[in-house]
Amino acid sequence: MKKFVSPLLSIIVGALTFGMYAAPAYYLSDTGIGSAYELISFEQYTPDSIVAFSIFSIILFVLAGCLIISGIFLLLQNMNVIKSKPITKLNSILLGLTALIAIATLICYIVYYADVASIPGAGNLVRIGATSITIAVVSIVASIVNMFTSKSKKSKK
Repeated sequence: MKKFVSPLLSIIVGALTFGMYAAPAYYLSDTGIGSAYELISFEQYTPDSIVAFSIFSIILFVLAGCLIISGIFLLLQNMNVIKSKPITKLNSILLGLTALIAIATLICYIVYYADVASIPGAGNLVRIGATSITIAVVSIVASIVNMFTSKSKKSKK
């Protein structure tokens, strides 16, 4: 049963990344409800923290897609449909990178929130959505659980 933990975590983290970005969140005004996809912007007058958030978000999307694919391949490997050893290591590396990029995305979003909140009269206009926080926490937990399940697999051999 432990051999299915890592691939399922990978698929869950990948799907959650795409799903949480579409979740509605309050931002920029009390009436503005939108998703985190709408914060991704590369326009000229966009704050640097949002540009960094956008770059890390795109990297996070690529990693999430790779996590879903590697999770499916790892499931197939664990069910003895395909045979390949590097998929396990690749999946562990992808989970670790996803955790790091999710933390960087969260930091960029918090910096943007702090910048806007420092403007007089705009303190209550921007709220941090649960998207970045949830993705960061889930990816960190998945990475830690993957480390422990991978070590238990190696110690049995």
